[in-house]
Amino acid sequence: MIRGLSVSGRRLAILALLIVGATAASASAAHVQRSATTVKIGWITGLTGTQATNSASATQGIAAALKKINDSGAAGKGIKFSLVVKDDAATPQVASQRCNELVNNDHVDVVIGFESTPSQAACNQFLTDKNIPYILAQTSTSGSICLSNYFALATVGNQQTNPLVDYLVKHGSKKIYVVANDFSSGRLGAQQIKDRVGSKADLVGTSFEPLGTTDFSSDISKIAAAKPDTVIDVLVGNDEVAFYKQFRTDPRSSGIKTGSFLMDDGIAAAIGQKLLANTIVNTSYSPDNTIKGNKVFIAAMKKKYGKKAAATGSAAAAWDGAWILAHAIKKAHSTSGSAIISALPNTTYSGPRGDLAFKGKHYVSLAMFLVSYNGKADKVVGKFSRIFPIPANSACQ
Repeated sequence: MIRGLSVSGRRLAILALLIVGATAASASAAHVQRSATTVKIGWITGLTGTQATNSASATQGIAAALKKINDSGAAGKGIKFSLVVKDDAATPQVASQRCNELVNNDHVDVVIGFESTPSQAACNQFLTDKNIPYILAQTSTSGSICLSNYFALATVGNQQTNPLVDYLVKHGSKKIYVVANDFSSGRLGAQQIKDRVGSKADLVGTSFEPLGTTDFSSDISKIAAAKPDTVIDVLVGNDEVAFYKQFRTDPRSSGIKTGSFLMDDGIAAAIGQKLLANTIVNTSYSPDNTIKGNKVFIAAMKKKYGKKAAATGSAAAAWDGAWILAHAIKKAHSTSGSAIISALPNTTYSGPRGDLAFKGKHYVSLAMFLVSYNGKADKVVGKFSRIFPIPANSACQ
């Protein structure tokens, strides 16, 4: 039994493990039959713990991408990818152990991670000195990691916060309350909201709760006392689900708008349209995006998983991670870690989230969408064609 998850969360985590097992078995069998160069990818994510819901769909995304890349030869002639999967349980302590295994036992060539900032840092202590590339295929990150081997396909502060805060203020938010997880990204996100709000509105309160919180009753009481017109959450995964289910069913939340820039559409589905009424989400992925890259992604997910396909923003980010690696290898004409690291800053790719580019840096520039929920459906109410990242650590640009 996978503890700490709902029944649906356990099913997703188990499904992800089954998916990866099948992928790994297929890759192992293929290895015996071919003489091609095989690039071994370490995939590390929280299949258990607070990120389990998003990690399950992300694991679908990378597995679907690798199948299409291998089938099409997209990484270059004779180059195939195989996958080694590790569960970091969404904690840096476990991430450290698992990345040690990836490097010293499994001898991977590249690591692609769907991890929190503390887990990313714990993982990279085993990668940097060995020139093993780390590609963060997440939906969002703090922007505080600055390493030569590290490349983030996740959004950072200005990409996350600015469109959301500006939209809310423009549409009448005057008293804002922030509820966040008490870890580096949560505190940084809360500060970025405060900085962006500035004098344009009043920040009437901030609450912090540990990762893995299931009871937000004290925060809801504080929100009720502060009487905001808007609550912005900086919560992660299952914590965000728990908050909305409690907040939106409390009579004191009536009339209060909500906003989020960490909410994946998989989490939105777990919360439900009804409870998300009057919510604005800032995201780098919209399933309604009609660009070619999104159509290809959705078709590949449905082909591989059928009705069980979870074509979410998390899956799209993981898909992008595998594909930008393939493009970097093809660009470098090499599978060595140092060659991939040199090629990635100038590698571009157009996928389900649109055109991605590092522009010579380690954090990606990309489009952002503002999605409004009305209790029955979601609608894109704003699109920003390309936002260049400003990481929290200015040296990381």
